[in-house]
Amino acid sequence: MKSVENIIEFRNVSFSYNKGDFVLKKLNFKIQKGHYVVILGANNSGKSTLSFLINGLLLPCLGEVFACSFSTFNKDKLPLIRKDVGLVFQDPKKQVICHTVFEELAFGLQNLAIPKEQIFSKVNNILAKLNIFNIKDKYVYHLSGGQLQKVILASILVMEPKVIVLDDPFAMLDLKAIKEILEILRFLKRKGITIIHLTSNIGYLVDYLAYFSYIDKLMFLVNGTLDFVCSLPLLYEQILKFLEAGLELPVILEFFYLLRKNGFPLDKLKDEKELIEKLYGYIC
Repeated sequence: MKSVENIIEFRNVSFSYNKGDFVLKKLNFKIQKGHYVVILGANNSGKSTLSFLINGLLLPCLGEVFACSFSTFNKDKLPLIRKDVGLVFQDPKKQVICHTVFEELAFGLQNLAIPKEQIFSKVNNILAKLNIFNIKDKYVYHLSGGQLQKVILASILVMEPKVIVLDDPFAMLDLKAIKEILEILRFLKRKGITIIHLTSNIGYLVDYLAYFSYIDKLMFLVNGTLDFVCSLPLLYEQILKFLEAGLELPVILEFFYLLRKNGFPLDKLKDEKELIEKLYGYIC
């Protein structure tokens, strides 16, 4: 039997800013290597704080975080942790450092003192894989939201991370850009990279269910604690959990909720097709 390798682990972790009330409370969870995990939570639920704890930008007030086998309290290993755990902010403009796309991707490699020839090769390879080679000489502030998000993702991928943490990555993107980023994430999942996707928008899971079919686990962040964990096939059974987490329901889930509330049999429905079949049988 193949052993399970946990690449991220939180052990009884709590965090507060300036010794105030705890934003996150007694978090205990593990994320397996190569998994795609979605963490759902309302605005101000602590998602960004959680993402900063994962890659060591913040340290726990209580408990301990392990990333890629190392404690984030280990100062000697923090540079390695931050290389291996890439973080994509909600607003890509806050993450930009350099003027041009090529410079942005080369920046991290230059800090590792990698020879220029290797930097040139690595950057061009990632630009080609993400289909943004044609904008490599453009100024980053002249790019669209989707292009800039791709550039930030590319700047992380060029560092060859083991984990990518995305903090509401679609918040500022149009539908075309969202689909393009989802294709990249699907490619990364197939390559064995662990993806931790934090969001307040459950609508994306429903609208792009085909893209999200590779999700391994859903987690709900409620009042600073991880309240519930489920797999994607059980998505339609967890409507009350979405409401408890303060998440706005997409139309299809709200419809499910109203049907269930009024006594319509909805046990173990997996998708809209199954709902239509049950509705048809119920009416006819």
